[in-house]
Amino acid sequence: MKRFSPLKLICGIITVILTLTCLMMVAAGISEIRDSATVSSYYLEEEDYISTLQQEDYMELYDMTCRDCILGKKRSADIKACQAVAHYYQAATLYKAYLLNNDTLPLSRQVQQMEQYASQTGDYSEYVEKINQLLHLEDLQTGNSSAN
Repeated sequence: MKRFSPLKLICGIITVILTLTCLMMVAAGISEIRDSATVSSYYLEEEDYISTLQQEDYMELYDMTCRDCILGKKRSADIKACQAVAHYYQAATLYKAYLLNNDTLPLSRQVQQMEQYASQTGDYSEYVEKINQLLHLEDLQTGNSSAN
């Protein structure tokens, strides 16, 4: 007959308790990750866009435009125009970078995008000129033309 060993019983109980504790910690960790990884369901309002545009914070406006890509969301004409200003800013910034680096190949594409987005700015077309002044695009184009 086998002898009953209290030490084996205690080791078995400790093993079961540690295993259950580990499983509970893994489940809690997965739950925490799932909760923190959920996509926020907020919508940016028209006032948010207009306020950011009036502050002339074009980088934040572009960031808002990228974050506010929710499928099926209906956008007002003002939001679409503000987003066009944001895209114009991004295209103009890339245009300036290519121009300063004498990378002429993508310049025409950036000009096309700038024209496309400028035509979509609607009531906010004044910001196109402000962006051009901010990035000194007129000076660069004039300097680049006289260098040729």
